[in-house]
Amino acid sequence: MYYILEENDLIEPGPYSAVYDGESSALEPIDFISGNVLDLKLDEPVVIRLYEYTEGDTGMADFYSLPFPIMSDTMFRTLTMLGVSNLQTWPATLLVPNQNECIDTYKIVNIIGTIAAADMTRSDYIDMGGSGRIAVGFRNLVIDEQKADGAKMFRLAESPSTIIIHEDIKAGLEDCCLKYLRFIPCIEIDMDEEFNIDDYNWDD
Repeated sequence: MYYILEENDLIEPGPYSAVYDGESSALEPIDFISGNVLDLKLDEPVVIRLYEYTEGDTGMADFYSLPFPIMSDTMFRTLTMLGVSNLQTWPATLLVPNQNECIDTYKIVNIIGTIAAADMTRSDYIDMGGSGRIAVGFRNLVIDEQKADGAKMFRLAESPSTIIIHEDIKAGLEDCCLKYLRFIPCIEIDMDEEFNIDDYNWDD
């Protein structure tokens, strides 16, 4: 079984949001959704500024998906121990507002590889580009596990901003009690029925 990996901003207090101010001209956030190996040579850690999107959002997340994937060292080590081997990393420094604090235990992460693994016959989506690739917006994503072929972590070719992880990776991340992670199961649901994903028992 597969899951979408996202940061969870529905917990109180919410997490800080992250912004990159563009000090390095070599670093383009759009490049990170390509799934390609990036030829980035950075002399210093990438500076990421944290801010409160909503007043009181002061939680330190282990994962940010924007402006590009940012992971705590703990999360990266966990993924590595779980067998994820398609990650490029660069050191990052997070600036915490109002505390004069710099945190250097995070990494910028590039997820190498895209897989066209969506089951388009069972998923519910809008194909904004008309090609079934790149610009598909999913209301309900179902993964074709034969196409995924056991991959542990990848970007979805039909929607490259979407990060997919295998159930074994989800279980390992949960065991580490990492903060502000959200896992959305890629299974078929009836979109005509009232549905709350947080109330559903996925073990049934």
